[in-house]
Amino acid sequence: MESSTARSLFARGIFVAGVSVVLMGIINYLFRRLLIVNLSTDDYGYFYSCLGIALTLLAVFDLGMGESQAILISKYSEKGDFTRTRRLMNSVMFAKLAAGVLLLGIMLAALPALTEFTGKSEYGVLVLSMLLCTLPFVMVYSTHLSALQGKKDFVAHSGLQLIKFAMILIATWWFIKDYGIRAPVFSYFSGSVLVTVITVVYILARHRNLMLPLEVSGDPLKEVALYSVWVAISVAGQMFVTQIDTLMLTYFTDLHQVALYNVALPVLQIFHAFLIFPLVFAPIATNLWQHGAREDIASLFRATFDLLLACSWMFVLVVFVYAEPIVAMMFDEKVVAAAKPLMLLTCGTAFLIMSRVTITLLNAMQRQKDIALVVAAGVILNIVANVFLIPHFGMMGAAAASVATYMFIYLGSIRLLRKEIPLNSIAVSFLKFSVPAVALAFILWRYGTEVETGSVRHGLVGLLLGAYTVLVAVLLWKWIPYFRAVVTSQVAGDK
Repeated sequence: MESSTARSLFARGIFVAGVSVVLMGIINYLFRRLLIVNLSTDDYGYFYSCLGIALTLLAVFDLGMGESQAILISKYSEKGDFTRTRRLMNSVMFAKLAAGVLLLGIMLAALPALTEFTGKSEYGVLVLSMLLCTLPFVMVYSTHLSALQGKKDFVAHSGLQLIKFAMILIATWWFIKDYGIRAPVFSYFSGSVLVTVITVVYILARHRNLMLPLEVSGDPLKEVALYSVWVAISVAGQMFVTQIDTLMLTYFTDLHQVALYNVALPVLQIFHAFLIFPLVFAPIATNLWQHGAREDIASLFRATFDLLLACSWMFVLVVFVYAEPIVAMMFDEKVVAAAKPLMLLTCGTAFLIMSRVTITLLNAMQRQKDIALVVAAGVILNIVANVFLIPHFGMMGAAAASVATYMFIYLGSIRLLRKEIPLNSIAVSFLKFSVPAVALAFILWRYGTEVETGSVRHGLVGLLLGAYTVLVAVLLWKWIPYFRAVVTSQVAGDK
């Protein structure tokens, strides 16, 4: 690929991914705010309990197949082998569609037990059954999204996701006053069906050779499984951990706590914008590893580690001080109790973001099996921690279990990474950002978390946060030339 084409593709991928993350976060926030303002707390919690069941089933069943499919489609397309690309696409699509229908049948047969699990609601059976009916459509939709990712059609890949959730948001806003909890359910179902149709039409119009003529074979499915089974387990495990908390809260507590927990989650998605880092640096790390540049990979990781750690502490401190006003402003005064799990979950999210970077590097180093085992152990830890903590501490127990899991996965991945590249300065970096942040957190906890807005003490709190921001900027300044050089080198080289 010519350097100008590589530069354009790389820049477009970064831009589209960044814009998509921001817009998805805004849509998700608006949707949840719409529900919390117009539904009772119990109905809000019930909706997300049922949605949690559907999303957990998707996470467990897909087993990261989409990641494998995207990699193989990209590989075959670059070689011009459209026959294998088409067979892979169609085989995966029909396999997932058949499995989705089978899974739907099993879940509908178990509907009485599932509704008993999720709790009582006037429209309980309707809500759960309609959300489960989205499974076959989402299976087909996700297959096509993976194909677009493999074809490097970033605009369509992100745009179709935005279209889906924008349609759900608009339809819910239009009908929620008259239909209550039924509005988001029917909107979610109709949005899933419509975007699946739109995606198929787009594929046929722009990437027709991905689907036609129809060719199905069992060989591509075997290749998908053999190619990246460990990556699949790792991806599925990470997705499972993000969904299981809601289900465990539903089982051990009540819908009120489920609702509060799901108020805290969209606030965290603001920080999830940093998940773009693994996406941006994955090709750079892979390229460096193929050339045996271990020292360069170490420098890349140290720079990214410093940046993410600094931003993590900034986010933690801001949420620590302003959690209650943030929740009240973004949602409603009636759910301000969500500030407590939000503060704890923010600490865990920092480890989640950094672990994604380490996992990306380890996958580039062909350590998929090792990281998959770490993630699997993290899933077991999360389940056990939830079982022991939630009955005693409710939503705070669920938040603590998540933090412990993210820390475990991060520390496990760091230990694996140390065997591949020199990371001697990581401890120093951790201390230079964390010591002042922890000291500031203690001061804010002792003197500044309940101060009156506009008071002298409130001004001092802002001054302390500003001082830490300046310190962070000074510590990060040395990495600016490095980031500029490594990105310039990547886009100018062969891809």
